[in-house]
Amino acid sequence: MKLNISYPANGSQKLIDIEDERKLAVFMEKRTYAHDEMRALRLDAIRAARPPRRWGLILGSLGRQGNPHTMGLIRRRLEERGIPYVELLLSEIVPGKLALMGDVECWVQVACPRLSIDWGYAFPRPLLTPYEAQVALGVRDGWDKDGGGGVYPMDYYGRDGLGRTKPAVEGDERGDVVVEAG
Repeated sequence: MKLNISYPANGSQKLIDIEDERKLAVFMEKRTYAHDEMRALRLDAIRAARPPRRWGLILGSLGRQGNPHTMGLIRRRLEERGIPYVELLLSEIVPGKLALMGDVECWVQVACPRLSIDWGYAFPRPLLTPYEAQVALGVRDGWDKDGGGGVYPMDYYGRDGLGRTKPAVEGDERGDVVVEAG
């Protein structure tokens, strides 16, 4: 017997065809996510980014994940606070590449926020999302504050999310940009 199932998913499942009922039972098992642990790890990363000495800004070049306007927003916040930074354009963000720049004490990646959320602990220095960078810089309240409501926002690609920032940043003076070949 062959079943064809069409369903909405959250992106972690890729299964389109199910050959038999045994696979269906395994596929339909309940999965949980450790939200409390995730929020604690992300809060630790934000705290480790303070006090800021030198930050690195990464614009993701894989697909269409990197948003130059979001990068400009973070850049402007760093400049307002007199925080030195370096900019990178990377197609792949991995711990080994960032470890080569030991003088950078905090990284902000403008690419896929799930990289920081799911794998941030594997990096030698804090790897923040744009939202977390704004929290670390005091621009936005964190989810742990009174105004945050205890909910970590997952709206990066939402209509008003940081991944869709559109307005041009006035006076967008570019610092040094390192472009990765390939």
